[in-house]
Amino acid sequence: MLSAAGSVASAIELPPAGNCRQVAAALGGSGYWFGRFSGYYEDLFDDRRPIAAQGCFATEYECRRWINEVQSAVLEPGFMSCRLRHQR
Repeated sequence: MLSAAGSVASAIELPPAGNCRQVAAALGGSGYWFGRFSGYYEDLFDDRRPIAAQGCFATEYECRRWINEVQSAVLEPGFMSCRLRHQR
């Protein structure tokens, strides 16, 4: 599966997602939200290509907003989730 940061970036532009290390460091000991997405987009030759992305966010709202923006950028959304992660 291709990632949003890889060779797909030139074919489709996904909204930026938070860097997990930076978000975790900024929040200290509190938890953070981890968002994941997978789906399909059409390339320049109308072929369906898989795409996946993930990121971390300070709030559930930010995570769900990112998921909404990502799913509107692709042809067919697949797996989408926002989960609270606790730092150890």
